[in-house]
Amino acid sequence: MKPTLLIADDVLSVRDELHRCLQDDFDIVALSADGPSCLSDYKRYRPGILLLDIVMPLKSGVEVAREIMAMEGEKGPRVVFLTGLRDGEVNREILSELSADIIYKPVDLARLRELLLPV
Repeated sequence: MKPTLLIADDVLSVRDELHRCLQDDFDIVALSADGPSCLSDYKRYRPGILLLDIVMPLKSGVEVAREIMAMEGEKGPRVVFLTGLRDGEVNREILSELSADIIYKPVDLARLRELLLPV
């Protein structure tokens, strides 16, 4: 059984590229374009992994992750953030608080697959 994955990014071409790259190894349950739709899709599908853009309209990926972690606690999904922000602009305390990994854009798809796939 493939792990379930929700991809949230406000850029259509990024969502499409990630979907193409990951569809063979994951059951991609939703492609969300903003924070509120991501939360709605999460509640509907309960994926095991969230791939969240940090900067999205209406609600950031960090806000989405915090809300989901507040709902789910320790049983929450694995969170991997995507961002075009450079390393110095990313708040490491937030990543630690959310137990999240981070991948910088442009996305190294081989690295992303390595990070997401079980050993």
